[in-house]
Amino acid sequence: MPNCRPVTPADLAVLRPLPQFPDTAEELIRVAGIEAAAQLISAWPKQQYPVPMRVGGGTPLGARRYAQLEEVVGGPAAARIVRYYKGTILYIPSCEAALWAREKDGIRARADELFKEGYSLPQAVFALGLAYDRSGREIERLLSEPDTLEIPVPPRGKRPTPPEMSEDHIRFLLTRPVQGDLF
Repeated sequence: MPNCRPVTPADLAVLRPLPQFPDTAEELIRVAGIEAAAQLISAWPKQQYPVPMRVGGGTPLGARRYAQLEEVVGGPAAARIVRYYKGTILYIPSCEAALWAREKDGIRARADELFKEGYSLPQAVFALGLAYDRSGREIERLLSEPDTLEIPVPPRGKRPTPPEMSEDHIRFLLTRPVQGDLF
């Protein structure tokens, strides 16, 4: 889902707990602050910004890049970004997945309200499709998914450990036919 409107610091604060919130956005908030991160994500979503080597830029090209960054986030935040990311390519996230997850949760909440008001599923799907500019099929599909916050979230940077498997399950996995096997 495209970023249609600017991302505000309040949006980032709400999106941060979601599992879809990008680690790059989290790091940008830590380095530049939530205000500057919101400004950068709104101005340059999904862009790769070559960070100058020095605050102010050490070359004419570096000075031009620094001036661009400073125009978007302000002097103090630009200096923090350059000191942290100097000489690297900074990927600026869009937070699309987290924004879409939040919107889906809002659609599901509105669907619950419509059901309490006596709407049938087809009536609710039609009303939600019009209200959120989505197809009926898309509304039906997302209503069948669990809410984003009901999905267990592993701590950032840690991979979930695989569940323990019984011997029967392992035996099944080892003996089942693999696609492409003829016998």
